[in-house]
Amino acid sequence: MAGRITLDLDKLVAIHEALQTAVDTLADDLTVMPVDIKTGETVRRLSVDIPVSLHKRLKVVCATREMNMADTMREFIAKGVRELEAA
Repeated sequence: MAGRITLDLDKLVAIHEALQTAVDTLADDLTVMPVDIKTGETVRRLSVDIPVSLHKRLKVVCATREMNMADTMREFIAKGVRELEAA
């Protein structure tokens, strides 16, 4: 019969934490961040809840003018941030 291995709880916790750190590090290294094809800048997704009526109005305006809704929202946000920074 093979020898018995005994570990106390503190050692098990330390091993678990070390393994979790290694997994997290690997996951960070493997994460592929999307890049804006126009600017080459890494992008981050933003999800915002808006009233259905406002969404419909935005959609109609963008469709009427043959504008992309996402591009329009990015322009609105960039303009708003510039205005807040200047205030």
